[in-house]
Formats: sequence, C-alpha cells, structure tokens
Amino acid sequence: MDTNRLYQLIKQFWAVLLIVLSTIPAILPFFQPGLFSTFDGMTLVARSAYFYQSLTDGNVIPRWADVLTFNLGSPVIMFYGYLPNYLSSLFHFIGFSYVDCYKILLGLSLVLSGLFFYLFAKKPFGQIAAVVGAIFYVWAPYRFLDIYVRGELAESVALVFLPLILYATNNLVIRPAKKWIILLSLFFVLILLSHNLIAILGFVLSVGYGVCFGIVLHRLHNVKYILIAVIFSLLLGAFYWLPALWEKSYINADLLNFSAPYLNNFITLKQLIYSPWGWGPLGSSSPMSLQLGLIQILVIILMTILLVLFFINRTVKNNTLWRLNNLLIVEKISSSDFAHYSFFIILFLITIFLMTPTSSGLWQHINLLSFFLYPWRFLSIAILSAAIMAALLVKLVKKPKLISLILIVLLFYANRNHLHLQSSFSMSDEQVLAYHDTSDMWGEYLPKDASLAMITRCREENCWFNKIQFPAAVLISNLQQSTNILQFDYRSDKDFVGTINILYFPGWTYYLDQQQINNYKINKIGTVDLNLPTGEHSITVIFAETLLQRVSLLISLLGVGGGLLYLWRIKLV
Repeated sequence: MDTNRLYQLIKQFWAVLLIVLSTIPAILPFFQPGLFSTFDGMTLVARSAYFYQSLTDGNVIPRWADVLTFNLGSPVIMFYGYLPNYLSSLFHFIGFSYVDCYKILLGLSLVLSGLFFYLFAKKPFGQIAAVVGAIFYVWAPYRFLDIYVRGELAESVALVFLPLILYATNNLVIRPAKKWIILLSLFFVLILLSHNLIAILGFVLSVGYGVCFGIVLHRLHNVKYILIAVIFSLLLGAFYWLPALWEKSYINADLLNFSAPYLNNFITLKQLIYSPWGWGPLGSSSPMSLQLGLIQILVIILMTILLVLFFINRTVKNNTLWRLNNLLIVEKISSSDFAHYSFFIILFLITIFLMTPTSSGLWQHINLLSFFLYPWRFLSIAILSAAIMAALLVKLVKKPKLISLILIVLLFYANRNHLHLQSSFSMSDEQVLAYHDTSDMWGEYLPKDASLAMITRCREENCWFNKIQFPAAVLISNLQQSTNILQFDYRSDKDFVGTINILYFPGWTYYLDQQQINNYKINKIGTVDLNLPTGEHSITVIFAETLLQRVSLLISLLGVGGGLLYLWRIKLV
C-alpha cells in the first residue's frame, strides 16, 4: 500500500471516528435503564413485540397482532413500517429485550444518519465539510424531538436513508451504472418499508435533485434511471404498501380526520426560530418545540450572505466588502456548489412555506398534502437542507477548520437542553407482552366494525376477552392457538350461537369440520357470531392471505425478476 493511500485511509478513519464520537452525547440517555416516557414509545415497543410473536408463529409477513385490543386482535402492524419491526425482531432474536431493541434502533438511527450523510457529502463538499454537515444532520432539534419527545421510531429510521438516496442519485446522474440503479432502488424500498410519508418526500427529493444536476451537468437524460429506480422500488415494496393502502378502507382511518389536523398544526416563523422545549402536544400547557435550530438558521443566513459577497466580488473589487469577502470565501465557486445552494435553499424555503399558515390554501386543495397530517413533518427535509448548507459553508470559507470548530461548538451548546428524558420506567418483556390496549389513540387502526364505545369502556375497566365465548353447556377440547390460527373441538347437545372473539377483518375465515362457514354475523363489538349445530365438531379459524395480498407478493417477486432482466439488457456497466 502506497503512502498516499494509507494517508487517505487514516483521514477516513478519523472522520468516521469524529462523527461517531459526536453522537455519543446524543445517545447517552439510552444507557439509562428502562423505557423513557414519550408519546408513542410504549405502543411501538408493544407492536414490535407482537410482530416478533407473529414471526415466531411462522408468518414471514406479519399482519395481525392477536393480543392487542384486549385480546380481540388488531391489524395495526400491517400499516406501520415493517423495517423497524424486522430489525427489532432481529435484535430480540439475538437476545436483547424489547425495550432495549427499541433504544438500540433509535440510537443507531442517529449514528448511521451521520455516517451516511458523510458518505454522501464527502465527494461534492470535501471531507471536513462532510463531517460538519453530518454532525448538523444529527444535532438538529427535530431529531431529538422525534426520539425523546415523540418516540417516533419509524421516522427516525427513515431519516437514515435520505442521505443515501442523495448519494445514489448523485452518482447515477454523473455516471450511470447498474449498481447505482440497484442501490437507489434498494434505498427507496428501505425508506418505504420504514415510513411511507418520508418515502414520498424521498422520491420527490431524489427526482428534484436529479433534475437539478442533470441540467447543470448536461446529463438530464440520466434522470430516467432515477424514475426507473422509483418504479422498481414500488414493485419490490408492493407486498407492503399495496395491501396497506387498499385495506386502509377497512379500518377507522377517518378518525384521523384528514381535513383537520393540519389546521391545528401549522407553526409560525417565531416558533420555527425558537420555541421552548416541552413534552406535550401542541395546544398543551408544555407543547413540544418545533424549532428548526438557531445554528441551522445561522448557517443558512451566513451561506446566503457569503454568496452575495462573492457576486459583489465579481463586479466590484476595490472596496471594503470585497476585502471582507476575500478573507472569508474562496475565489471561485463551481457550478455544482452553486447548484447545491440553489436547489436546497429553494427546497428549504418551500418546506418553511408549507409549515406555516400561509400555505393553508394548498393544504385544502392538494389531497397529497393532507395525507401528511401535520405540516411540521416537513422539518425532516428542512434539517437536511440546513445540514447541506453547513457543509457547503465550510467548503467555501478559507479557514474551514476554524469555522468548523466554531459551528460545532455553537451547535452543541444550542442543543444542550434537548437531550433530557422526561422520565423513565422499568418494563420487562413480560410486561410488554401484557400490554393489550389498541396501541393507537382513538382506534384508528381497528376494523370499522369494532365498537369504539367498547374500547373506551375497556380502557377504563381493563377488559380481557376470551377468544371462545360459547354457552357453558358446550364442552371445548383440543384447543390450539397461534397468531393467525385458532383451532378446537366442541361437543353440544343442541344447536347454539357461539362467538369467536376476534375482531373481523378481511382474511379471517371460519371452518366447521373443514367446511367454510359463510353464514356468520358480525356482532355489536365487531367480533363474529356463528350458528353452530349439535354434536361433536371441530372449528378452525384462520387469518389467511387475501387475494390482494397474494397478488401484491406476486408483484414484488415479478418486480425482482423484471428488474434483473432489465439490468441484464441495458448497456450500462
């Protein structure tokens, strides 16, 4: 190995080490015992536990949590990002507790976000600038809000893949190759399986970024490969998103009231600039802070000022402003650097506009926007834009190491109070599996036939329903039960009506002596009443794949085959 190669490896090592070390203060609270209090932490840990239980029952694509809703079951896990639950299951299989799996994934989401941002930014901005940008991407108030206040695992995992999408997009536009199509498709699938709303933003980000640099580099024709990667990812992820999208009509998704949340969740410019750190929802006595970050705003302002000074430098070279500019900024800005600034400052301004009440007209008329529910979700793109501005600023100044040190110190200081836990409590695996609420707020992920009045009552009375509710005179034997199957024999001296206390949802099928029962009735709480005959019989209840689920899986498999065939035929290396 030559000396230059060794020197580069040492530089890479120290850059990676610095990023990892910078995340340590941000993840130190995870090392405290127990589960910390957040909006969604407990429910997400419970979902991951029942996801794992379904996996161990042989369901490769888990869709039903059988103990939730007071033992009536729930389809909630088929609508929540699969990737975080698969990863949690892997860590639990290794031996970690459910709570530790949750905390490990949140911690990794911060560490990997920084490392992957560095991977993306190193080539266009340089090593020092990439390190600074990576630290800015991790140390953003919204990241700590997601983790320590909201407890939002899926979005935290999804934000890991935004820099990777930019990385693959950049390479695909500059020098198209089969590996970049494969990688971009893979990153799209992973973000889709993490958080569908962030995935939409990722698709738009990639195409917009690709178009911008396709124009600058005169390679606009290469953008077609980005669109191909989007298509491949949708095909590959069809087994998840297609059933979730279609079968959303069978749950109480309307309880989310898509027309209302955004009206109450716009944020003002003052709140974006600074708002006190709180632990409650908006409108409470201690609302959560939705600030962008004072230092993030500072780098955007400084970057804009320096570009203005640069253009003054090009026209007027004999004044104080020019001399100041000559001290602060390099003498030449590449078209790539200016394109990065232009694209991400426009993107930043768009996200700010969409988060403030001035955009309410768009939210009312564009259905896709109302799908996002909360305007402040666009902070995920705003903090990415700010991190790129920080990297670009460091690249363009003449004393990058000094400016980097100042920015990082200011960044740590400004976020010093955002890493505290509200409280924490002990939670063993047995206690997690004892959780049997709905794991949502209003029953929005429950089947439409489920009684919401029953849910309210059971939350007060701590209900528990037996799966089999038959008359006392009926004898039950040979009971076998798993996540998706309930099987038993019964003996009765007369005809009767028996209740299977599993909330009805498409896919549940009922058999009497291996003959399908079609004359069932959905009762007032949303479970099923069966008219059963006298004598000795066997009952089998199976949560089988629907036709749509089978077709969706087939589409994913065909997508793999079609993608490989396409890559084999195209003339790329």
